Amino acid sequence: MTIDEVKNNCCGCGACVARCPVGAIQMLYSDDGFLYPSIDKKKCVKCGMCKTVCPSLESSFAPVTFAPVCYAVFSNKEIAMASSSGGVFSLLAAEILKNEGYVCGAAFDKDWSVKHIIISSADDLEKLRVSKYVQSNTGNVFTEIKKLLDDKKLVLFSGTPCQVAGLYGFLGKRYENLLTCDIFCHGAPSPIVWKRYLQDISNGRDIVGINFRDKSNLDGTAAYNITFKFSDDSVLSVPYTKDLYMNGFLKDLYIRKSCSMCKFAQTSRKGDISLGDFWGYNAIDKKRDVSQGISAVLINTDKGMNIFEKIKTHISFIKPVDIASIVSGNPILSGPFKPHKNRERFMKEMKESKECISDIIKNNLENKDVAILNFSSKSDNNYGASLVGYAMECAIKRLGYNPSTVCFIPDRDLYEKSKKSVFWDFQQNFLNLTGICTNKEILIRNINYKFDKFIIGSDQIIRHPWHSNFVYYLDWVRGKKSLLAYAPSFGIDSLGMDRRSKKYAKKCLKRFDALSVREHTGAEIFQKEFGMKNIPVVCDPTLLLTAEDYQPIIEKDGNDIPEKEYVAYYLLDASTDTLKELGKKYPLIDAYRDENGNFRTIGQWLNILKNAKYVVTDSFHGTVFSMIFKRQFITLTTLDRGNDRIDTLMKLVGSNRLIDSKQVVDESRDFSNNLDYKEIDKNILNARLAGLKFLQQALEIAPSQKQNIMRLPRFKLLGLVPLFSIRKNKGYIFRKIEIGKITD
Repeated sequence: MTIDEVKNNCCGCGACVARCPVGAIQMLYSDDGFLYPSIDKKKCVKCGMCKTVCPSLESSFAPVTFAPVCYAVFSNKEIAMASSSGGVFSLLAAEILKNEGYVCGAAFDKDWSVKHIIISSADDLEKLRVSKYVQSNTGNVFTEIKKLLDDKKLVLFSGTPCQVAGLYGFLGKRYENLLTCDIFCHGAPSPIVWKRYLQDISNGRDIVGINFRDKSNLDGTAAYNITFKFSDDSVLSVPYTKDLYMNGFLKDLYIRKSCSMCKFAQTSRKGDISLGDFWGYNAIDKKRDVSQGISAVLINTDKGMNIFEKIKTHISFIKPVDIASIVSGNPILSGPFKPHKNRERFMKEMKESKECISDIIKNNLENKDVAILNFSSKSDNNYGASLVGYAMECAIKRLGYNPSTVCFIPDRDLYEKSKKSVFWDFQQNFLNLTGICTNKEILIRNINYKFDKFIIGSDQIIRHPWHSNFVYYLDWVRGKKSLLAYAPSFGIDSLGMDRRSKKYAKKCLKRFDALSVREHTGAEIFQKEFGMKNIPVVCDPTLLLTAEDYQPIIEKDGNDIPEKEYVAYYLLDASTDTLKELGKKYPLIDAYRDENGNFRTIGQWLNILKNAKYVVTDSFHGTVFSMIFKRQFITLTTLDRGNDRIDTLMKLVGSNRLIDSKQVVDESRDFSNNLDYKEIDKNILNARLAGLKFLQQALEIAPSQKQNIMRLPRFKLLGLVPLFSIRKNKGYIFRKIEIGKITD
């Protein structure tokens, strides 16, 4: 591999250019705005020196570091207010300059691009202060630094870890008169995005000042503004959280590709000293005022410790801390960030479109991701639950969002998932599943932060005591989120909760931004038990789709259907004795299991119902799909499964197709009046449109802050630890499932 083939791994440090003995390499901007090396083949002598200095390819001559000694540091108010964080870099630079040394760091150029410069006067120190959230061009500073070092001059170099590694690689040896300082680097954003963003906000005006970390409007927190000053004396200053460029940067929309593979994103650092913001410091020191910033300092070498001891007298606050407390607020020290999922789309649109870069950023940052929680991922014997998941994803996708089904499989159900299952096969092929989550702790850790919108639905996910841990009530979701409920069901006409559970359920439900139910009795329960009125009743998600929408599932499995007319039955509780009269005239086909007692695939299940002359079922979703496929059907009623669900469906049918499950089905009596699907389809269409309207309006609700309300299990409240856990075998179970990504 030659240096110009590194490409995606190239960090853009420029060490190869500085090291080339014949000047055959130059840094050129790519379409996405980053600098990459380009070799003039005619000049190249193939010495390979460029590869030996590349921090992405070879190990560098960085000093051997020990386990970092860590501090929280605040210099003083005057310096901190002019700095990004606690002002430590300014103290280090002042110490070097005081000893007739030189300081190299990132500064704005005349056109507000960023490049590394070398200063020798304290008067120029302000140029290097404050973060510049744009990738810096190192230019020829590596060569200039080497000359200064060879002349025995003291030099401080400040930059990203890869730039520090690039400098050491270029120098090829250790210099005692070189001090390096690396920063906690989130990643390098594209200079061309920055350039186009400045064109947007300047609106023809000349920019005379930029401050990425303006602290002049502090509100008692460590928040800051990004401020632009213009030649007409106007000022644009907004909180960094509301600035589009900063949002795109912090969400990794236009970060350099190598940053997502950064090998320097760890606590073992390249610099003598590492500096960054001490985010979350108040978690270990609640009394400390951090509104003016506080620095996290990692001392990595003896050289770093020596200069730190010299500047201590200028520090007004210093506290030793452990590395874990710094890493918790700076996850970049434990590994690189992943690029935004829309990065490639953004880059493509940026290259092809002449519209404002602000609009392109905004369009690609809009979070259209929706997390769905229902039974579809855990079920290993429920056709309706699996198809509810499919219907929810399809409906949400058509409304312009990106749905993912949370693969929640409680510990107690995980073993069942280790078996080969037609349901698991369907879920893998037709659902956009997250990684497996087995409890609330994993949901919080792996799911909560990924989504802004959460929706539960449908099926009996709020039925008590089936789900007494309230996971489907989304009590584990916290932060700025939208919580939505589409057609959840209590399953029966009563709540079935004790006073404590009812109080907690109400607390959970009050956090929802949009609620609906599947049955009218559900709306009555909301009003009677929780005092929540006018909860809309919407159709089951499977009715949001048409028969044609289920055809891809049928086509995947393929299934031979008898040419003769037959009766399909799908019975969960009722006895097949009820079919004995029909069986005298028609072949009976079990939609549930085949001749060998194995579960049919979901495609086969659908196809059997779709082509039957008659369908007999005691299932809610058996009834639903009979209606979708316009079959003549009879539904057997049972007390165990709750008849309220079926009663709601019968209102769409417009006639009673219910008989007692103990009664024998009689063709002449029970199928004498054919269903009028002209009217039924009209009713289903109206219900579908109403359901989609509710869903669309719910998804448009902006996220709002949701407090942490999750109650701990009683054994945790008492400070106890369970004696054993079924999860002790989780490794075997996960391997057996053979899924691509395990989240626990």
